[in-house]
Amino acid sequence: MKPQSKLPLVRIDTVCDVKGGKRLPKGEVFSIRKTDYPYIRVTDFNNNSVSLHSVPYITRQQHQKISRYTITTEDIYVSVAGSLGIVGIIPNELNGANLTENANKLTNITCNQKYLLYALQTDFFRSAIEEAMTSAAQPKLAIYAIESTKIPLPPLPTQNRIAAILQTWDRAIQLAEQQLEDLQTRKRGLMQLLLTGKKRLPEFEGKGEWDLISLSDLGQVLKGTGLTKEDMEESGVSCIRYAQLYTTYSSHITEVKSYVLESKVDKLLQLQQGDILLPSSGEDNIDIGKASVYLAAETCVVGGDMLVIRPAAANSSFLAYALAANEVRSQFYAVAQGVSVAHIYRSNLSEITVRLPKETEQNAIASIMETCDESLQSTKRTIASLRLQKCGLMQRLIEGEVEVGKEMDEILGL
Repeated sequence: MKPQSKLPLVRIDTVCDVKGGKRLPKGEVFSIRKTDYPYIRVTDFNNNSVSLHSVPYITRQQHQKISRYTITTEDIYVSVAGSLGIVGIIPNELNGANLTENANKLTNITCNQKYLLYALQTDFFRSAIEEAMTSAAQPKLAIYAIESTKIPLPPLPTQNRIAAILQTWDRAIQLAEQQLEDLQTRKRGLMQLLLTGKKRLPEFEGKGEWDLISLSDLGQVLKGTGLTKEDMEESGVSCIRYAQLYTTYSSHITEVKSYVLESKVDKLLQLQQGDILLPSSGEDNIDIGKASVYLAAETCVVGGDMLVIRPAAANSSFLAYALAANEVRSQFYAVAQGVSVAHIYRSNLSEITVRLPKETEQNAIASIMETCDESLQSTKRTIASLRLQKCGLMQRLIEGEVEVGKEMDEILGL
């Protein structure tokens, strides 16, 4: 069912022109050096803007061939192939950049640009995207589909107010995202110092050197057994497949999200609290051996392509953090075998070493890292909550369900 609005509806092409981007000429590749000609791809779109760190560049000669297909800070981009309907505004640093053929631009905008950007993130535009996704095997959002989509369009003063209200949420989200980035940077720094012994906590200064121990000597090493995606059920006994260590779980597993029939449990390896899980296969060497510690209390089984270390005398939480530090990750990378798929084997664990302090120091370091992770998770929840609030308010404002005026301006300090 198409969304309704108390505000007047207009076609998008009454407030802007819709124009396409352009691919590089056949056989040509991006410049290996930074030039004056950035080229924005759909993969560079991020948070209604563009990631400055990932944008490639083209040469002046290449730019001249596709110079009519550029985008400015006054436009709005819309992805039209692959992930449909991603929208945003480019930062000042990329004003005049070339635009991929997998995106269109909304240009010559006659309404409030930010209001139009928000309107494109509501159900009014999503309905056009859904129609495009069901109309072809490889869906593409045609220019006409964008042009003909109807969106609510109140008078300009109301557009301005709606845009200003929603920008307060954007600023709050940006602040929380910056806090998250700072916390992640801090965690990486702590890992490289505390988990390698380069920096000792004051109470442990001068209290013995750390031992260098191979992973095979940490305790019992077990191997998971067969468990496929087809074995998954909506309920039953908790289970973890090796691929989920890459896609679903972090370094500390406190809650399991998949299940298998109880009748299959006897044929599978059952975990104990504190077990360290290592995927033994991966798409490349870089991700191989990503460690997670199982901390949940429930019965849980694991599938094949997974090694399980059951530590004899060590803080499992500390070990999970230590195995994620660059010093250990580089060792996994070095021993991984295979071309199209990387593997590590039980025998490889004797070649990989980790530095271990006494257990009291392990406990202290693990506690610091866990506090850091709690702050990260709290900030992620805050960001998710703010985005949900903004999404709901945005839909109601653009539907005309929430009136804007001086009273709301005063509440928001506008």
